[in-house]
Amino acid sequence: MYFIGKTYGHIIDLFDNEEVTNQEIKKNLKFPSGTIKYSLKILRDRGWVILIKPGLHKLNYSMLNEAFKILMEKVKNEQGGKPSF
Repeated sequence: MYFIGKTYGHIIDLFDNEEVTNQEIKKNLKFPSGTIKYSLKILRDRGWVILIKPGLHKLNYSMLNEAFKILMEKVKNEQGGKPSF
């Protein structure tokens, strides 16, 4: 979700770029470095984010539909039916 927010912020000129650094995630989400690296590897392996260079990533637009389908399915499963939003 952080990548989606950053990309949207770039589109509406809140941010100068759409790329996300590992340090930015650590600072803003307060996640440990190990968690960030592990999570980014999963996102890269699924094709949801693209590695620009070590420590710098961006959202893979072509995978947004798949990512939203998976997120919606998780929400439905956790709520025992349809999402409430």
